[in-house]
Amino acid sequence: MRERTGPPRLAIGCLLLPGSFFGGGMIGVGIAQIVDTVTGCKAASELPSCNTFPYFIGGGVLGAVVMIVLIQWRIRRRAGADAGTGLTQSKRS
Repeated sequence: MRERTGPPRLAIGCLLLPGSFFGGGMIGVGIAQIVDTVTGCKAASELPSCNTFPYFIGGGVLGAVVMIVLIQWRIRRRAGADAGTGLTQSKRS
């Protein structure tokens, strides 16, 4: 068994946590605007939608969790691929 080198797996996911949180939050606010259009809710002049913060927090948490899970899954899959399946990694990855 090869000794693993490089940064810890969880550190890579944690470095991408802020971007994935705010990216998911932006998607959540977009969904809130669609919901407001369908329901006919009128937002305050300084807010993009009626329920901006619940959708932003919900989308942010969902985006952060999904991104960390996908990153960890991809790293584990790549690390296990060269062990017994016969697959090799290219030099670029």
